[in-house]
Amino acid sequence: MHLRKDMNNNYLNISFAQNINTEQHISGRKDKIRFSIAFILIYLIIAMHYFTLPTIHIYSEADIYIELVLFILLLIASCLTFLVYQYPFPKHLLIVLMIPSIALFYVFYGIIISKNNTFRAFYEYQTYLFFLSALFPIIFINRIQEARFILKGLLLSTIIYALFVFIQFPLLPYNITFIPGKFTESFMGENLNRFFPAAQVAIHLIFFYFYREVLRRPNIHNIVLFTLFTATEIMSLSRHLWASMFVGVIAITLIERKEILKKLPIMMLFILLGTFSIAIYFSNTSFGQSVLKRMSMISISAAKTDSSLMWRATEYKYAKKAISSQPVLGHGLGYAYHNINQFPNSEYYIHNAYLYYWMKMGLAGIIAFLTYLFYLLRLSFHVYRTYINDNIISGFAIAIFAFILGYIPSLVFSPAFSTGYILVQLVSVLLGILIKLKMLDNESKSLKPHD
Repeated sequence: MHLRKDMNNNYLNISFAQNINTEQHISGRKDKIRFSIAFILIYLIIAMHYFTLPTIHIYSEADIYIELVLFILLLIASCLTFLVYQYPFPKHLLIVLMIPSIALFYVFYGIIISKNNTFRAFYEYQTYLFFLSALFPIIFINRIQEARFILKGLLLSTIIYALFVFIQFPLLPYNITFIPGKFTESFMGENLNRFFPAAQVAIHLIFFYFYREVLRRPNIHNIVLFTLFTATEIMSLSRHLWASMFVGVIAITLIERKEILKKLPIMMLFILLGTFSIAIYFSNTSFGQSVLKRMSMISISAAKTDSSLMWRATEYKYAKKAISSQPVLGHGLGYAYHNINQFPNSEYYIHNAYLYYWMKMGLAGIIAFLTYLFYLLRLSFHVYRTYINDNIISGFAIAIFAFILGYIPSLVFSPAFSTGYILVQLVSVLLGILIKLKMLDNESKSLKPHD
């Protein structure tokens, strides 16, 4: 960090960006090379685990090689972070390093103290390495324009992906699949015929983006895209995502309530058109019946008859028993919390992220995880208010806010943030972009002349 003395003998804090104009466009050979590296690394980190989804539950040697490559990339990024920022270390990066550092400690704690499976412990740590994905945008993005460009790329690529997902679902009965994902034909004797796309969480995020768009600009373009994303969310047959949608929509509605009141007649028309379009798509089809059946199972009474919820109840029972035996320190990564062998490797993870963190990493793990979630909420809302006049940035910021807020209750029924889904690296990259946007805003304020 450097200090510059102004005309009034006041010291201004200058960051590593070296007096750049944060709104300046990408220009110059060095800038283009740096941004190209950022763009490639960020999309590589998001896409890498997308293609290894089938190996989440049955780990293989290939996963370890992927993990090793990823570890080397992230280690280089960590070293660059220290070289770029030097001293003092920015406090924002403590959030980025917090969970991976605690998890690394619990790898060796699990192996040495708890005598857990060594191979499994390192495999489980793969998920926590992805939290370091936030380092890439922090290191390589130097301008607001660059962050905006990456967010636009994520938006456009997710729209294309959602179109493919929308086409994919009607072809499932014919055993035609052309995108990676997890197909569950049956579970504990119950016919599900459920296909969960590998990057469904990206669709979930952009769903909130377009919900906010139709509140502010209810034109045909936004209505069509919002209807597309709503339909693909419904087709996932994921109840925890549906619950998350509900919470996030309420949050955005309350935040954007002034915009809704301005355009209430158009909004009512949009809701009717969207509902009518989705109803036509799902009417008189076997898949539509599956959706209705799945929705009817979102209730407390369903826990007594639904096989999936009954299995989760069994998981919770064994997890709570494991936590009660080590409530403070936890058991470490690689710990098998029960000995039921009905499903491959199901004894290692649990459909409850909070219990998973507590069981594996004790109080330090669960406190760090909650801190991470609430920091994301606070930061995303801050960036939303700071960049309220920037449509792309404010749209993504409020989408991230709704996304995380919706996930907080649904994590009681989901292993997200604890298993190797694309969610962790996607959220981590977005966290890095949010942190950098806040830093650029602080920098631009510090460079303004004082009265």
